[in-house]
Amino acid sequence: MSKQESELLNLCMQDQLFCSMYGALCYMHQHHGLPVPTTVWVESLAAMHEICSAVRPDMMADIRLADADTCMLGTILFMLTTQDMKHSAEQSDLKDVVCEKLNGCELWPVFYEQMRLSEDKEERRGRYVGETDFSARMVPGIDASQTDAVLVTEFVNTTLAMNDGDYSRKMAYVLRRIDDQHGGIYHNEIMRLEGKADDSGGKTNNLLEKIAGQYENMNKSMKAVAERPTHYYAEGAKHYDHSRTLSIEGEATGKGQKLLEGE
Repeated sequence: MSKQESELLNLCMQDQLFCSMYGALCYMHQHHGLPVPTTVWVESLAAMHEICSAVRPDMMADIRLADADTCMLGTILFMLTTQDMKHSAEQSDLKDVVCEKLNGCELWPVFYEQMRLSEDKEERRGRYVGETDFSARMVPGIDASQTDAVLVTEFVNTTLAMNDGDYSRKMAYVLRRIDDQHGGIYHNEIMRLEGKADDSGGKTNNLLEKIAGQYENMNKSMKAVAERPTHYYAEGAKHYDHSRTLSIEGEATGKGQKLLEGE
């Protein structure tokens, strides 16, 4: 497990409902190939925000959960149940929408059974799920600066894969300008780009420049031909077998004449 995954798991474990469902979510992931627990929880929580803040939560639930899998639908149902232990009419409508979708899921009985086992395990430890408003919960995720750093690393990797020293040098200049505004957080990535620029030794892989070089060589060859003295071609003409040309022309003329005469 990476550090980032560990941090996300810790954020999710702040909710007892997640801890009570964890065993069931792991089972569904391991035995039925459904997403990992943290992914299910984060996506379900994000859906809860969208649904509960809509003008018509029941319609939004029907639309938003159209392609949801068993684990996500089950998690949202448990969130709604935990959120509304007084069974208000609005929440009952939402639960009806989710239950209707769950009725079409073959894995729902399996997930429900595993959920009860997982919850029972937590309750034996004295940990119970209390009423919680999940529509107001913050969605755990990656910090924006971490996301930016990942994107910059991917950008640098792509640039280096092009194996173009000149281009790497230009991108290093641009990234350095950005880095100056963010306190030097991209220093290592800039050094990677500049290292590739130094290794190139001034060579270029620019396709247009290669083509231009080829044309330049062609022009030099053509210029050399044009500058050859006239006697060069005259000498070549002396050795040309004109009798062969006349013979070919005669054969062609003869064949044409025979065709005209119907032979």
